[in-house]
Amino acid sequence: MFLKVDSLPERLELQGNGRMVLYSSDGSLRFEGTWRLDERERIVRVDDPKWDRRIRIRSTLTGPRLCMKVSDLPLEIDHHEHDEEVDLLKVDASGRE
Repeated sequence: MFLKVDSLPERLELQGNGRMVLYSSDGSLRFEGTWRLDERERIVRVDDPKWDRRIRIRSTLTGPRLCMKVSDLPLEIDHHEHDEEVDLLKVDASGRE
């Protein structure tokens, strides 16, 4: 699940069978497609340019974390916020962290 950011889906599923599903806060489907991990860059690759390269693994003091780029616009020198990211919260099937 994501922290609340308007342009982002509320829930992301990276399934073991290679499917990625993104849901809006009302539960509606925003995107469904295939994904793969680019291990060299530690970035999730998707077959849709809007979501491709927006999810990555970031190293933190507490271990690896998944995060998503807030803006789908490319990084520009004058717009540093385009590269800001939000952490993903891992929850189980019952909704617990």
